[in-house]
Amino acid sequence: MEKTKSNFYDTFKLGVEIEMETPDANYKKLCDTDPEETNMLLLNDCSLRSTEETAKLCELVCFQPIATQEEEDNFFKAMKDTLGTFKSNSGKNIFAYKNESCSTHIHFSFKNREDKFLWLFDSKDFEWFFFKEYLNKFTSDKFMQRLNNEYCKNPNIQNMPNKEKETIMKKIRNVTIKDIDDEKRNVEGKYRWINTETIEGGTGLEIRIFPHIQSYGGMNQLIEWFKETLVKYIERRNVQTRLTLLEYYYAKCANKTFPKLKLNDYKQLVWQALDLDSKRKNQWSGDIRLLMAKWAKEQPALIGKETNQEII
Repeated sequence: MEKTKSNFYDTFKLGVEIEMETPDANYKKLCDTDPEETNMLLLNDCSLRSTEETAKLCELVCFQPIATQEEEDNFFKAMKDTLGTFKSNSGKNIFAYKNESCSTHIHFSFKNREDKFLWLFDSKDFEWFFFKEYLNKFTSDKFMQRLNNEYCKNPNIQNMPNKEKETIMKKIRNVTIKDIDDEKRNVEGKYRWINTETIEGGTGLEIRIFPHIQSYGGMNQLIEWFKETLVKYIERRNVQTRLTLLEYYYAKCANKTFPKLKLNDYKQLVWQALDLDSKRKNQWSGDIRLLMAKWAKEQPALIGKETNQEII
């Protein structure tokens, strides 16, 4: 694949999950691959629904995270050499049939930071930036339909009657820290557009919003856009400031009690509005972790006693 102008792999590692419905003969070729040699692991997904009689449903994933451009090129070369292509009804070379029950998930993690720093992206700031870039790039029906999909929910924009870009962006622009926290709590398990459960599972952060992809050219376009978007975001000055604040949180606050009675009246109201008494600290969204770090820097007395667990 073409190399991104800013080197994504200086900062991040990548993983992909490609759900597909492909001809039986192509599927059998994938079954014979050695993950140790190709970095391709073949899985089954019971949530996928078949549309073709002589085809198989499967999920192709990275056996190990991709850490360099060379490793990325090798992964997709192995995929193309093994899976090959077939002709669509319109005569295009594709590797998968059209199947709207399939999707594409991208995992990423920092190259030189622990996965806990990925909570930086569980924020209204990243949600706004990501969907702005997404809607500027992808306008076809299959990308827009993912905004209403049950397997990658964003309650802040789901079931909106008008799916025009301006309407969606106005809604996301007004999202609050509480909205992000409610979004995280109201979506069952992993089926949020940005899946933070994978942080605890050790597989980075998962973005689930992308639709099924049928061609290698389409996959190249998606991966390159994703890498460019992540680099653009992480290089923003305010994001670097937030990352430094998250470093402070883990150094000073994460494993300390938080004496909330020392909060002033305004901060007590914020605490109550966010319903923080009902949550353990390891359930806090990225925004809340950043907010608590900001408060602690302003008022060091809020940094309590050492504890073995992330509790309040």
